[in-house]
Amino acid sequence: MSRQELSSSVEAEPRPEPKTIDIKLGTSVHQFRYWKTKWTNKKTRRVYTSYELAPQGGRRKEKRSTLKALRERCQELAIAMENGETARLQLTAADQASYLRSRELAAKVAAPVELLVAEAVEARLARAGRVQRKTCPEILTELLAAKKAEGAGLRWVDDLDSRLNRFIKSFTRPLCEVADDEVKLWLTRLNLSRRSWNNNRTALLALVAFARERKYVPADWSGFATIKPFKLTKPVEEVYTPEQIRSLLFTAEKYYPQHLPALAIMAFAGLRHCELRDAENALDWKHVHFHTAKIHVTEDLAKSNTGRRYVPIQANLLAWLEPYLKPRGPVCEVENLTNAFARIAAKAKITWKKNALRNSFISYRCAATQNIPQVASEAGNSVGEIQKSYRRELTQEEGHAWFAVVPTRADVLPLFAFGKLS
Repeated sequence: MSRQELSSSVEAEPRPEPKTIDIKLGTSVHQFRYWKTKWTNKKTRRVYTSYELAPQGGRRKEKRSTLKALRERCQELAIAMENGETARLQLTAADQASYLRSRELAAKVAAPVELLVAEAVEARLARAGRVQRKTCPEILTELLAAKKAEGAGLRWVDDLDSRLNRFIKSFTRPLCEVADDEVKLWLTRLNLSRRSWNNNRTALLALVAFARERKYVPADWSGFATIKPFKLTKPVEEVYTPEQIRSLLFTAEKYYPQHLPALAIMAFAGLRHCELRDAENALDWKHVHFHTAKIHVTEDLAKSNTGRRYVPIQANLLAWLEPYLKPRGPVCEVENLTNAFARIAAKAKITWKKNALRNSFISYRCAATQNIPQVASEAGNSVGEIQKSYRRELTQEEGHAWFAVVPTRADVLPLFAFGKLS
């Protein structure tokens, strides 16, 4: 169908009075006018609705099929204008006048606002001289390489890689051109939990700090300072009782003996799941030193550089591990340890509690030793982190009871008792 025939098949209604959309960014409010138009296709007699943004400032006419899509476009335009205004305020008086003249000229030729923002920022960076302009993907590549070169923890590097790769897919331009409101909107659309919001914010601030160090952004750039972390409610530290860990170990030895060493090590040495096994590494029996009663958590296994450590093997843990000792080979051979432990808990008719084994070790060990710095060293954590996230107040007697859970055997079935090894 030709353009003339198509136009003759469409019957448009008279244009109504324009409506407005208000976009609030900080203390500023940007107002956009639009028309909601209904039109009927003469051939099919179907009625369609379109939303047309009123042209202003040299902008070309834009249409969207839904009001939501139109609002999102207005949000983008408001952010772009806000960025341009912020860049203008940071210029000298002479540069401001030049900026305004270029903006007026651009409006006459319908230049997009994004180009105006880029020109203003470019002028500012040119005056700075020492600032080297680099895009977000380029800065991230250098950041990851630098972290690996300085020997940063592999899991921290992987976390940065995962979170910031998602960021650079949405922001490919120079970092100093990215506004706080844009990043807030991006984070909001990810629909994150409060903790995930804070973790993503931490990764972004690491990118900003690196860019400042390398002089890829001006020294006075805001650096996402207005993106605030959420205040998290301190969780109640869940722990198992000595009776419950005894039942879990009894069940594991009877029905799932392949998982008993990992269960006992987490309960009585406090290793993390990822330190027993992750996607690439696993704790090896050669690092479980019976002659010195220590477990060596190597750099490859540790959650971070500070997590590399020797963990003492308590007397009751020695007794649990002795029947399973091997010269070498992985202590844990199952990939999903959480599911394995959950099956053991279900068989023992005990509620599985996430991270409760490590919480229990730290809480009972602190109670038994009355020495939090010592336990922090054994657990590969800081004293502050133990106080904030892991430790539950327990008596010294309760601490000793936890590390007195030892295996005994009578006839065929293994039985358990509290007491010291002879």
